[in-house]
Amino acid sequence: MHQAINGNPDNDLALDCMTNWLEVFSGNVSEISNLCETALTNRPQNPDVLFAQATSLQTVFQDYDRACELLQSSLALAPSSHQMYLAYSVNCMRREQYEDAERSLRAAARLAPSDPFVEICRSKVQHEPLGKRLKFQQLHYKKYKDVKESLTLALRSLSLDPTNLLLVNIVAGQCVELGEYQQAKNLVKYVNVRLRIEAVWLDPSDELTVETFAHVALSNWEEEKREDCFKFLYEVVRDDPTNPRKLIAYSKFLEKHLPGLAVEDREPLMEEAGTWLYELLQERRSDAYFLYHYASFLVGPLYDLEESPGKHMLDSRRAGEMYRCAIALCPQHGEYHFGYAKYLHEITRDYEQSQKEYLTALKFDPNNGLYHLRYAMLLHHHMRDLRRAEEEYVIHLRQCPLDVLALVNYGILLCNGLERFSSAKRILQRAVQLSPDNTDAQLYLNFSIAMENDIPALPESRRKEDAAG
Repeated sequence: MHQAINGNPDNDLALDCMTNWLEVFSGNVSEISNLCETALTNRPQNPDVLFAQATSLQTVFQDYDRACELLQSSLALAPSSHQMYLAYSVNCMRREQYEDAERSLRAAARLAPSDPFVEICRSKVQHEPLGKRLKFQQLHYKKYKDVKESLTLALRSLSLDPTNLLLVNIVAGQCVELGEYQQAKNLVKYVNVRLRIEAVWLDPSDELTVETFAHVALSNWEEEKREDCFKFLYEVVRDDPTNPRKLIAYSKFLEKHLPGLAVEDREPLMEEAGTWLYELLQERRSDAYFLYHYASFLVGPLYDLEESPGKHMLDSRRAGEMYRCAIALCPQHGEYHFGYAKYLHEITRDYEQSQKEYLTALKFDPNNGLYHLRYAMLLHHHMRDLRRAEEEYVIHLRQCPLDVLALVNYGILLCNGLERFSSAKRILQRAVQLSPDNTDAQLYLNFSIAMENDIPALPESRRKEDAAG
């Protein structure tokens, strides 16, 4: 492909093939960017080129504003393409423009009523606003009914094309997302487990399948199936240890599976996975995806299980180097900045640099609730910037109102830091309802109640502030 492009820089097919190959396999973002610009320069009025480059901007660079401009231009040139309407709807969802997404999906449905991906996107539009805007008190039967309808749409899309591997994986992920709603948990449980198993056996050699399976199996309600999941993933990776996607999927599963094992069973598996990852590193030093996930593995949940201080120090230093290399290769990828910020926050305790990286991650992905939560915890517990920490907690809880970790930390901030005991009590009551065994939530709830009852006459300004909180 390089020879084809060098011999004829205007070779449209070679440019497209090379761009797609780089996206899927190499992670070489700078070369993808150059090829995209070349293709756009050669064919600025070609709707297929505009569509392809918009897709690259969305998936590789997370540049949703620029992707939106290109998709609008491509739709103006090819208004009968339902795939462009689909892509535009996904872009709108990323930017939380749900009404525009719905209009675009209706247009796609008129053009291709039997396309299962239209149904999938419709279900996402239907349930995403719930996840981002729903208040705890509003989670009643009507919302449960909406969730059921969303799941029904996802399953209907699967029935249209039951052997489509990508579709099965999307529906499995959809079920996991819907499972966050407590009232829907029993409904989703059976479907969730069934789809995971189906997805793997459709094509156990497919990278996307294995990665999805590893991800969703971690939240499997049926504990006895975890051993089967582990054995299957181990066999898949053992047969092809040079496949970075499969190996990363396996390492993610190990992070959840190994802490429950005895030390003598755990150490050989950790050593073997570490050897595979290190050997693959020698040929994947320019693969940002691999570097980022390898770094996350080194300082992830298994980091605390390592008993050797020297190994701890080595893993920490190597992880930092890999995070920095991944960012150098993909400087506009918010997730890489977030991972590095979390590493600086929790491992090296470089709080000032961690704050800079959190802010960079939020610049590239301002609607990511997890980024806001971790940044809030840094501001709260280490920077002691309590007002800004509260703002970040509130942003996250608007998107994820049932996140117990966020509720507990926000409640502690209101109780200990801001001394708004009535507000703290309301927040911590939610946390206790969702997680009755959470000792921190119960402890600070009791303290808030005691303090509220122990202060009969707060100043008028404080009473108003507490009521507003």
